[in-house]
Amino acid sequence: MVVSSMAQDIIQNGRSDNELEGINGYLLAMADKYNVDAPYNRAIYQLCQEEFSNSNFKPMSVSEVWQRMNLDGKNQSLRSA
Repeated sequence: MVVSSMAQDIIQNGRSDNELEGINGYLLAMADKYNVDAPYNRAIYQLCQEEFSNSNFKPMSVSEVWQRMNLDGKNQSLRSA
């Protein structure tokens, strides 16, 4: 499994030192500021916050992410945002 740089940060540097706020947090702040819907980014952000806060964090596969986000493998649409 390929491990993202964000997951590597959590594993190597601890939970508080990661890219989540700097990348996704900033994007969501801009989306809110300009009234732009960003359901995928918001769902990923929330999923990352949940997972990174677990004391036994382990990276998730793409399939696990899709399942947690309620994505349909055929059309990959977000069912609830």
